[in-house]
Amino acid sequence: MTITIDMQPRLVVDLKLDTEPHPEQHWEGRLDLEDDSSDSLTLLLVAQLRLVSGLIEGEGVLTPEGHEQTFPISLSGEASPAGISFVLWVHDPSFARFQVLCTGELSADERRMDGQLLSPCSDPETCNCDGARGTFSLWRVGEGGGAAAG
Repeated sequence: MTITIDMQPRLVVDLKLDTEPHPEQHWEGRLDLEDDSSDSLTLLLVAQLRLVSGLIEGEGVLTPEGHEQTFPISLSGEASPAGISFVLWVHDPSFARFQVLCTGELSADERRMDGQLLSPCSDPETCNCDGARGTFSLWRVGEGGGAAAG
């Protein structure tokens, strides 16, 4: 019996990993929410976000419009020419179960995001609401220009 082993190297996959550091970018914007009883709330967002290899992530703060108190947030999701989707979490005990699901569009120059949002009921055990729905608009600030019109 003869066993032959082919020792020729073969390239199976040519991976090109994105290893360059990507700076955080300053973003601002607003989330306009309305619940099923027509109560509305506008949250102003200021965040440092990174858009890298189809992913979006970052940290910042939300401020209810007309108030001074801020709430720390983080967000993560996906971004592509076909659309954007991310989840925003508020890191404060009074918003322990509050999250916002955002889907929409990212502009071709990656300087603006607009879309729809959904915030599921944060206390379904004691509340009969359907959560809140609304819109969001975020714009990148800086890099030779001011904020895009919001």
